[in-house]
Amino acid sequence: MARKISVAHRKKFSGDNFRYNMEADSGFSKRMSRQARRGGSACVFRKEAQDEDFGDLGDTTEEAFDTLVDELNKLSLPGLVSELNDITNDPKLYALLSLGFGGGELADVKMNVSSQSISVAKLVPTQREIGLDNSLSYPLSGDCGTYFNSPVTIVAPIITYNGNFVIDGHHRWSQLYMVNPTATISAIDFSYDDMSPLRMLRNLQGAIAVSEGTVPSQVCDLANVFQMSESDIRSYVEQNISDQCSQSLMELVGLDSEDEVIEYIVGNAMTLQRENIPYGDAPARDFMPQTTQDSIDVAEQGQTNI
Repeated sequence: MARKISVAHRKKFSGDNFRYNMEADSGFSKRMSRQARRGGSACVFRKEAQDEDFGDLGDTTEEAFDTLVDELNKLSLPGLVSELNDITNDPKLYALLSLGFGGGELADVKMNVSSQSISVAKLVPTQREIGLDNSLSYPLSGDCGTYFNSPVTIVAPIITYNGNFVIDGHHRWSQLYMVNPTATISAIDFSYDDMSPLRMLRNLQGAIAVSEGTVPSQVCDLANVFQMSESDIRSYVEQNISDQCSQSLMELVGLDSEDEVIEYIVGNAMTLQRENIPYGDAPARDFMPQTTQDSIDVAEQGQTNI
């Protein structure tokens, strides 16, 4: 279905007025100035965009936006993340992308967003790497009482999709799972009737690009829970568990010794590995969304399928 755009809006974002009018908006100008300091680079699917038009992207704002979206949809998630970072370095393309997110006129995906308390045991990860050290280094170092006061919030609510899929906050989820698999976790849940979890990942990266002027990433430590043996996980727990952790879990779970605590944690990790298998063609952590409150707000206001 063709997207509709008003004549006034088309004039506003075409020709010599394009850059000036976008920068005149206070919220957008803040993001523009942030990305402008990072320099510029050309987008791989267009030639040089002239000041008076969008070059090969199209003759009108709507055509240019549709071309941009079509080209982004051809890319894998790693390619999309790389391209979004290039786009945020180009003032025109960055402004064009922004029309499809947040309050942009061409944002045509509106999701329901709500605060939820979700059982950690039912959640499915959408990244294929869960670092053991990322998950257990903190709980093994001290008292675990906070993990037994559901709903549990670790730093901030995680981001989920349709109440079933972890989108951002995988290591907060796995941390709680390995300490208390019966817990519920605080989540900001995006829901939509007809979208795959991997599409949600892509759209959220677009919202992050628009909100932050960059698409940040994090890497997973080398020990991936989904690829580790039970003995390797046990060895890690044995080497890193503190007396405080051990004592607190003995009291909270009703265990009699540190050996039982170790087996409890290892058993939870193995259950996660066996029962909570990553969804579909889940990407590596490098390409997963790293949300902020601003990017969550932009995604809530509106998105485009990229």
